[in-house]
Amino acid sequence: MKMLPAFLLLCLTLGAAAAPDAGKQGTEAISDLMKAGKYAEAEQAAESLVAALTRAQGAEARETLKARTTWVRVLVAVGKDAAAEKQAEELQPVLQRIFGAEARETLAGQHELISARMAMGKFKEAELEQRSLIATDTRVLGPEDKDTLRAREGLAVVLLEEGKVEDGEKELRSVLGIDERLYGVDSAEALLHRQNLAQVLCMQNKREEAESMLRGLVATRTRVLGPEHPGTLTSIMALAGLMYEEDKYDEALELTQRTLTILTRTLGLDHPDTLRARANLANMVSWLGKHDDAEKELRAVLAVNERLNGAEHPDVIFDCLILAECLKQQEKYEEALKYAQRAYEGSLRLRGKEDPSTKIAQTLADGLKKRMKE
Repeated sequence: MKMLPAFLLLCLTLGAAAAPDAGKQGTEAISDLMKAGKYAEAEQAAESLVAALTRAQGAEARETLKARTTWVRVLVAVGKDAAAEKQAEELQPVLQRIFGAEARETLAGQHELISARMAMGKFKEAELEQRSLIATDTRVLGPEDKDTLRAREGLAVVLLEEGKVEDGEKELRSVLGIDERLYGVDSAEALLHRQNLAQVLCMQNKREEAESMLRGLVATRTRVLGPEHPGTLTSIMALAGLMYEEDKYDEALELTQRTLTILTRTLGLDHPDTLRARANLANMVSWLGKHDDAEKELRAVLAVNERLNGAEHPDVIFDCLILAECLKQQEKYEEALKYAQRAYEGSLRLRGKEDPSTKIAQTLADGLKKRMKE
């Protein structure tokens, strides 16, 4: 029989009135599950904790609201972006009324709302909100508070998504330096920011520095977090992508296949991280000439992402782009144009015409139109 976590048994059996620290213990345990990469368990625990605290203390009790904020963060992590955004929007005015507009709890809820918007591809809106949050965090909590640094890291990610690569790199290097000084070079915070910085370097074709950083991250995260932790797998996938760009196909395929096997076993075939790995592997296989296998897998991934996230989700737009390229390689120009146009229109809507992803999709669509006229 599968046992419930101890903190959850405490909440469900005694109720929060008999266990005043149950909410705090619960959110801490959920955070531990997230750090360990056990997202499905974290989601189940968060939902159960909110329900238990609501029954015991009420829907607007402080511990219940903190648990709901944690639940939003979990929903983003498991790819339920629309549900996360809806809950965060509903939660924010309640947090302001109960805790105050500039309380840490309210600011934390605002951060989770912005994270949900980012996951939905609402980058322009997220950038404005993130800059406002950073200003408030800096004034209220201090420039080196962990939540202020977390908000700055979020801004860097938004900037990268918008194609503002140099600004994103500058912000990441600044935050990384503070994290390494405050928490150590192997801290979770420093490792996360080093990962993002490595990917920025890849985007700027600073491949030698990026490869060195990524190999170091794979080694460190394997030692500190374990070989199957999502953070470790993220570093491996980034290294695989770089190896592919450098025409080191054997290593790229081995790293991607290894990661996909672990993700499928630990998270399931339809988890967002697994779907991204499946799409990446199919894209590599397509460029190596195995178009039929790649096309079948890309169609399957696209169908799942559309079902789970809707037609305008960033992952769906990316899937359309690489499926269009796969179809182009098979000279299926008419169908390829349909997906390239979807990718272009979706990227234009989410990121604007100057974003690199938008330009890539537009170039692909224009090339297909020209080829069809020949």
